[in-house]
Amino acid sequence: MQLRAKSTVKKFHLKPEDKTQMAILDYCRLRYPELAECVIKIHNEGQRSRSTNKILPRLGLRPGASDLFFAFPTSKYHGLFIEVKKDGWKPTAAQKEHLARQQAFIDQMKSRGYMAEWGIGTDLGIAIIDAYMRTV
Repeated sequence: MQLRAKSTVKKFHLKPEDKTQMAILDYCRLRYPELAECVIKIHNEGQRSRSTNKILPRLGLRPGASDLFFAFPTSKYHGLFIEVKKDGWKPTAAQKEHLARQQAFIDQMKSRGYMAEWGIGTDLGIAIIDAYMRTV
């Protein structure tokens, strides 16, 4: 009889924000496949060890960076950043510092010629993409 080793693979659980982001990107793939080819997910969230947290900024991690970047310039913008939040999201007092970094990033990107927006919910995320593509 052979014993099986316990699996060390962790299950990936989708958070509501992940589902919102997936819905926005599904729409993008159907409506604007040329834009969908240029999307980059910026994976800043997650808990890490202290040593990892020290090295990641040197590797390019930018606290406050938006969740999605569309490297697709238009006649008006260099590209599009969207900070995705789940449908019905409301900020809490505990998130104040983090949200300030996210807003600072959005403001900085806007000042450099990018469209950068808060995509709170699927409908707003889709509306942002539609507005961006009207500038092509």
